[in-house]
Amino acid sequence: MKYKFAILMALILITLPFFGCNTINTSEPEYSVAILMHCASSDKKHIDADIMKKIFDDIGYEATIYYANKDSALQNSQINDLIDESVDAIIITPILSDNLSASLESAANEGIVIIAYDKLILNTDAVNYFAAYDHNLIGIQQGVSLIEGMRANGEGPYNIELFAGTSNEEKVYSYFSSAMSVLQPLIDSGEIVVVSGQISYSEIQDKAYEICDANTRLQNILASYYNDEIQLHGILSPSDKMSLEFIDVLIDNDDKYTTFPIITGQNAELKSIQAIINSQQHSTVFKDSNTLAQVTASMVIAVLNGDTPEINDSTTFDNGKKIVPAYLCEPILVTKENYKNVLLDTEYFEYIEVFPDQ
Repeated sequence: MKYKFAILMALILITLPFFGCNTINTSEPEYSVAILMHCASSDKKHIDADIMKKIFDDIGYEATIYYANKDSALQNSQINDLIDESVDAIIITPILSDNLSASLESAANEGIVIIAYDKLILNTDAVNYFAAYDHNLIGIQQGVSLIEGMRANGEGPYNIELFAGTSNEEKVYSYFSSAMSVLQPLIDSGEIVVVSGQISYSEIQDKAYEICDANTRLQNILASYYNDEIQLHGILSPSDKMSLEFIDVLIDNDDKYTTFPIITGQNAELKSIQAIINSQQHSTVFKDSNTLAQVTASMVIAVLNGDTPEINDSTTFDNGKKIVPAYLCEPILVTKENYKNVLLDTEYFEYIEVFPDQ
């Protein structure tokens, strides 16, 4: 994957005024920024963190990345250590949204700027700002993509199954409920049918966000509800990792469908792009790490320099203690029709990565 940091930094310096920042004078005292991500095994989080660190490094800030590896207690400990180190700002993707109140409030009391990254932090007024992709729009894009893909394959009614991520992430429920705002009217009209009857969030969520849980559930649904006469037409899948597992299950159960079912996804992972090209996955939602990293870094730079960063949502994100001002980036739905323009022409992926055998 190719990221042009020189171009990115040029964009940062051009767009800092847009985000409420003055041009940075690198002769000013340095600031220290801590970037706290939940899992070192996530390629996307590595990319996001590395991009932000590069932005801060290039303007003379001291930036350090920390991974908590899904250990919430460790993440709290990291915050407390950063307080002792007198860090100036913390960018954090929480492992659990609702158990950082005490440590973050201690940080805020020391004047540390706190930015929630990608996932809202709940039950604390210590969070200054929230930067994320628009999760409601992601859900709408997934729902629309699912129904349009099935309609392109033939007339309904269409048999589908629903899947969602873990319940401890507010954003997961947001894009599921948004997807259902598209699908529920069609369920009510009979154009689509959830054959298993498993529609409520409590029934379809992946309890611990373990992919094997969703994999097993799909296998059980196919065995219990589908046959030569009742065919599967589509799957609402929240993530590419889950979608790829579903593809493997479907390949082993090719008697359950005539045309390969329409499958949604999220994150534009390389293997999913290849699956889209091969007509196994219908779509994914692309959330450009460069864009969100730029927005987040601009927020931090603005606040540390006494300015107010640009926000585009000041009413939506009530975390239980305050409405957190936010900047929401717009995701892009990627299909077989536009993946070249979105991902290859922009050099997000190199051609050789997508087509290694050519």
